[in-house]
Amino acid sequence: MPALQHSFAVRTLSAIGITTALHLAPTTLLDIASASAQPRVPPEALRAINLARTTVVALNGGLSAYRPAQCMFASPVPGSNLCLVQDDADGFLFHFVGGSPAWEQQNRLPTVESEIRIAPQGREVSEVLYNGTPRPASLAINVARTRAVERNGGMAAYEPGRCMQAPAATRSNPCVTGIDGSGYRFRFPGGTPGWQDNDRRPTLETELSVSPDGRSVTRTIYNGPPR
Repeated sequence: MPALQHSFAVRTLSAIGITTALHLAPTTLLDIASASAQPRVPPEALRAINLARTTVVALNGGLSAYRPAQCMFASPVPGSNLCLVQDDADGFLFHFVGGSPAWEQQNRLPTVESEIRIAPQGREVSEVLYNGTPRPASLAINVARTRAVERNGGMAAYEPGRCMQAPAATRSNPCVTGIDGSGYRFRFPGGTPGWQDNDRRPTLETELSVSPDGRSVTRTIYNGPPR
């Protein structure tokens, strides 16, 4: 799926995105409404994440065909929401992955990666930077996460550290211990579902390597109790 850069298409999709927001599930609207109660999240940030999400949903066939990552339904708090990678005078830059409905809940790999910039007031799309097949850095972190979930009993039994929910493997991510010609290396904690939200200690540590193209785990170095 090629990236869309034509300004007319972007303006049109912005309008479509706003309309699509009216058809989101009630739980989604409640999630965003609850976020608006937080004084540290300005209204333009809430408008921006809604517009970014609904624009990309429209680009990828609507909610019946595509669902963005859960971070696009969360409060857009800089430094906390991993999908919001930039918030400055140029506006809001969102980077996230998505796939067919329930792809995250069923521990499937994403099929789409998107980067979109929203204007500072959160009312219009400035640019769709990318909307297409996941690139290696995005594939790598998702392949690593899904392998760990599989090795540790599935999503009903295991939850990896939040840093593994990032849209791509970057050197600033604490879960990424190396990126070079040999591929990507990850080391991250995990535990039973809810361990992070409930301030419990992790019960597992996983360390593995992923190929340079991001498509396969080349070596599981460690998967056991935290060292």
